[in-house]
Amino acid sequence: MLLLGAWLAGVLGFWLVAAVLSMFFPAFTQSATEKITDQMWKALVLGFALLITLAAAAIVLMVTVVGAPLGVLLLLLVYPLAIIGGWMLFAVRIGEWGLGLIGTVERAPVGSRLIFAFLGVLVLMLLSAIPYIGGLVWLLATSFGLGALALVAWQRYKGEGIRRRSWA
Repeated sequence: MLLLGAWLAGVLGFWLVAAVLSMFFPAFTQSATEKITDQMWKALVLGFALLITLAAAAIVLMVTVVGAPLGVLLLLLVYPLAIIGGWMLFAVRIGEWGLGLIGTVERAPVGSRLIFAFLGVLVLMLLSAIPYIGGLVWLLATSFGLGALALVAWQRYKGEGIRRRSWA
């Protein structure tokens, strides 16, 4: 019973993060979730490479005296936020796929988007809980989302525009 409560608290917590991403950063979130579909392989490879290189860079920095504080910051703050952000973006994308099955995502009201973001988080949490394949699901979801996040961040850094999502 305690495990079920903790799992449900995790679902609600992740849904709140997904809701915040969708509500306060709608253009960035939409652009990143579209990259998961539009540039699927690029997002997957880049995300997986980032998962490995961020951890490796943190360890290398912690070995040096000068870089130790930066390595600790990278490992304890940046790396977990990157993992959660990537996983969240993939969960939101799952919700958008579900929303696309019943209508168009661009014209969906905010309430529908939030419900389907919750369903995306729920589906991804359920799939991640399956023994033996749950870890692979988590790895793929995080890699896709982190790669999409990096692609959009790079696009913004280069000054390319991001499509705006209407919340009407």
